[in-house]
Amino acid sequence: MCYLAKGVNTLSKKKRRFLKNKKKAEGHISAPPKDTHHLCYQRKNWHGGYVTELRDFWYCRLDIPKNTLHRAIHKRVDSVPAPKATNAKSALEQLHKLEVYGAIHEDDTIEMRLELLAALFDCVEQPTADAFRRQLQVVHEYQKAP
Repeated sequence: MCYLAKGVNTLSKKKRRFLKNKKKAEGHISAPPKDTHHLCYQRKNWHGGYVTELRDFWYCRLDIPKNTLHRAIHKRVDSVPAPKATNAKSALEQLHKLEVYGAIHEDDTIEMRLELLAALFDCVEQPTADAFRRQLQVVHEYQKAP
């Protein structure tokens, strides 16, 4: 009678766990966990039309370290105030133009993205621009920490 044919595992639970951990230990280096950070948050404030479209635009999202930088940003900056729909539309149009002309790239750093977004909202939506700059300040402090 073949036990493997019926799907019965012949290894004990302890032995399977040992082999699994051994595979992990053999040269496998795991990267620190990353998480997608929306530069325009909280979602409940950023809903409807151009505001949602701006929040979900690829340049306004990026992967950052989950348990360190991402946590620090959300701890220190409660939320980013959503702009008026007309100002969100204008910023989105500018981002699309920058994309077409190759001025923004997927590998742009979080600092570059935050500075650009703050500049787009300067003078028209100052609270939004200030919140982007607060995020930028947290990023700078995180990078200077030992």
